[in-house]
Amino acid sequence: MWLSNYMTEETILPLTQQADRYVLPPPPRIELYDNLFNQDPEVFWFLKNYYNDLQVSRESDGSVDYVDAGQGSTSTIDLNIAASTIGGNPEVRLNEDSYFSIDMSGYVPGISHRTLSAVIDGASSQAPILGLEKYKVSGAFYISHLISLGFPQSDLYKELRMRENLTAKDIVIELNGWVKEQLQKVEGVNYNDVLTIPGAAATFALVDLISKKVSLAHVADTIAVVNFAKGAKVLTNNLNAQFDEATEALVTQIMKDKGIERDIAAQDETVRKQLKDSFRAKINTEKGCGILNGMEELVTNNLIQDVTLDLAGPIDKAGAQPEEDPRELRIVLASDGFYTSFPRGANGGIDGNQIADFTDAEGQYFERRDISDVREVFLSDPHFKNVPRLKLVDDITFLSMQLIVNQNSRRRMYFDERRSMSPSIPRPYII
Repeated sequence: MWLSNYMTEETILPLTQQADRYVLPPPPRIELYDNLFNQDPEVFWFLKNYYNDLQVSRESDGSVDYVDAGQGSTSTIDLNIAASTIGGNPEVRLNEDSYFSIDMSGYVPGISHRTLSAVIDGASSQAPILGLEKYKVSGAFYISHLISLGFPQSDLYKELRMRENLTAKDIVIELNGWVKEQLQKVEGVNYNDVLTIPGAAATFALVDLISKKVSLAHVADTIAVVNFAKGAKVLTNNLNAQFDEATEALVTQIMKDKGIERDIAAQDETVRKQLKDSFRAKINTEKGCGILNGMEELVTNNLIQDVTLDLAGPIDKAGAQPEEDPRELRIVLASDGFYTSFPRGANGGIDGNQIADFTDAEGQYFERRDISDVREVFLSDPHFKNVPRLKLVDDITFLSMQLIVNQNSRRRMYFDERRSMSPSIPRPYII
């Protein structure tokens, strides 16, 4: 079944700046996407009929019976998905974060059993890309939305849906090759010069109820957190952390040497040079950080992390005691603009419990004030004292999946459209 998205433009104020405090902007300016497509349909093909494609049908009650395809199991799974994204500086640039949640079923006729969700955080190249600059579009926006809007329209998507044995890592490997094909159409992208190639940090989660597994594939510094009955756990690594720490140390040294605040030090020319050198040293190198950008080295250097969660226990032990069967599993995918807003845990690392608990107990639609609160953490820290970083506000995105075992077999999706000009509203092949 296809579900439509919720557009609430009439309730949203235009972006203004009042006493150093931003108000959330309206939903995307559809005409901007139309203009990009009309100016260069070969490069911006995935933006064609952006708005019209969102007008999809749904059942009158907004939900659909879900078929448990597992043999010998009497339980079912209720899958609820909610997601939200806000641009960090929508007055200046398009949101470079994106997300999607799409149906990956296909090889079993008539049964919707596989769902792929992802959070994508675009990263611009260090060198100008002429084919995008002339339209005032960043490489980070382009690649994140190429993936979220273009992949579900592609022949590759149709092919992968028909595969019987499929993991999230399989998808990322194939997607990486597809990304290269697409980026090579953009003037200025040169695969012989890594500084010209935009890329994306990304975390993908494939829920498959026939195999009774959730497989994840991950690159760079987005994140996946799983919340069991006894607490949350960060599942993904961050190979980019060592490079961020080196940059942070440099900024701290500049602060001391020049007696200036962190927000000023972060703009120092020495930092800009270090970031460019770091980009060349780390992007898909053997001891660097994986990034989804079409480079073969992402695969050959084994930089895609994969994790598998086995749902067989919660599904098949429906009659067990609650302490043996958590009954509910929540998986949260997020960009660094989201999770860096939370205080560090006791061990200095990311506190998975705070991230997992961000949504309400039922995993329902997010209150506007919640996602605004994340943004306010940064806006209320103009000199970057509380949260060390390189810019005032990054793009903020997260997607939460709630899997409930042995409940009425319904599944729903909620999407927060209170966001910047360039969200990745999922395509109509939504679960």
